Amino acid sequence: LVDAGVVAVVGHLNSGVSIETAPIYAAKDIAQIAISTNPRFTQLGFSTTFRMVANDTLQARAIGSFAATQLGAARYAALDDGTPYGKGLADGAAEQLKAEKKKEVVVRKSFDDKTTAFDELASELKAANVDVIVSTLNDFQALALLEALRKVDHTKVSLLGGDLIKTTEMTKAMGMVDGVYATSPVLEAKE
Repeated sequence: LVDAGVVAVVGHLNSGVSIETAPIYAAKDIAQIAISTNPRFTQLGFSTTFRMVANDTLQARAIGSFAATQLGAARYAALDDGTPYGKGLADGAAEQLKAEKKKEVVVRKSFDDKTTAFDELASELKAANVDVIVSTLNDFQALALLEALRKVDHTKVSLLGGDLIKTTEMTKAMGMVDGVYATSPVLEAKE
């Protein structure tokens, strides 16, 4: 892109790429406008780097605050997919939950972004009497977790996730647990 002489870049899709390319664009005074949510993207301090959406810190606080104030629970789990995005978002949400009065994160786990075997986790969540699961797992992982929870008869829970569960696949979760909620830094008007 630099060699082609572009004057601006709208991108990249994810923070990992945006963070790596920002210094390259900045060195040539090329504006970069991205939807990358990692706070580090704009913390690099380049005058050419612009974010169009909320960063992970704001979204994590919103997730934790919503879970603490709107879901009427006392015992929480925080799960992530092991990616920098998912782990950072879950850590931030867990911190916000701990900051809220009488909110306890009793299970905190990381997985990779392909794991779908959650029988052991479901038993652990039931034993810990978890009311709300804050998750940054992908939609197919969240559905596998809900199936595992159903197997151990622990369905009186709510699942609150990030935009990785803001998919039509999650309609399969209807009736599996008390509620499924998704947050997102990017919404179209029709959503």
